[in-house]
Amino acid sequence: MKENVLMAIAVIGLMLGTIFAGCIGESEKKNTVATDATETSAGPSGSETEQAPNQTNATENANKTAENIIFSDDFDDSAVNSAWKTADCDAEDGTSFEEKDGMMQIYAGGVDVYDATADYMGYFPVPIPVPISGTSGTPAGAYAVFPPMADQYGAVYTPISGNFEVSVKVVSVDTAGTYAKGGIMVKNDISAAASSKGHLILGAENAKGRGTYFGWDADDNGYIEKSATVASALPIWLKLAKNGTKFTASQSTDGIKWSELGSVDIASAEGSQSVGLFYCANSYADNTLFWQPNHQMGWAKFDNFTIQKA
Repeated sequence: MKENVLMAIAVIGLMLGTIFAGCIGESEKKNTVATDATETSAGPSGSETEQAPNQTNATENANKTAENIIFSDDFDDSAVNSAWKTADCDAEDGTSFEEKDGMMQIYAGGVDVYDATADYMGYFPVPIPVPISGTSGTPAGAYAVFPPMADQYGAVYTPISGNFEVSVKVVSVDTAGTYAKGGIMVKNDISAAASSKGHLILGAENAKGRGTYFGWDADDNGYIEKSATVASALPIWLKLAKNGTKFTASQSTDGIKWSELGSVDIASAEGSQSVGLFYCANSYADNTLFWQPNHQMGWAKFDNFTIQKA
């Protein structure tokens, strides 16, 4: 009888030991899980937090973009940023540049930023001088050369060295003339109208059936004579990227998804160039055989200007 009691006690003790050991094991497992969780989340001690891959990529991309920005302006100040230089090259009085209502506003004239001579050579083998009469502000006896050949505009710009990517939102363009346009301008020197090389513009027009205008000086004579247009509606985002002497134009409706318009090589583009915004009122009366300025002026409004490394 005594032996049976002792055996029963031994069996019970063995069962209790097994249960106790199991409790300790579960406790250690829970402690291990809790420790791991603490290591992967920010605790009171300030340990680092592991971010989800997409969150990390978004943060890294934002930092890279910020590091790459050379110059930007949202035009939210009451005065024009001192980094901007101005070019009054429209041959009119009253040209102005101001920040108003959160936008850069360029008010200017200018007959054109295009050399149409090549377009008309099939009709006229040489330019024809046409007398100007009845035009306000034009000297008596003055002549205009048909077809039009001009590089007149109002612009704000800043000098940039090396490769870059410039973008802007063109909010609105006044239709002072049929083909008035405003947008991005790049030149070796924007202040030197009708002479500076390395000349390109990527602008927006408000003309019927037209939209984004990409023009460039293909023969280094200081005038734009090559161009391409793509249908678009205002407001429109424009972007021009420089890589050596190659320039690539793009447009977007939201500033996020871009459509490439084309690329050109401008051998005369220097390593340091003027980069900025322009407006040309396209202020001339086109009467088929007679071209003469009518001195109209208009404006273009811009927002979210950025130049970054490319």
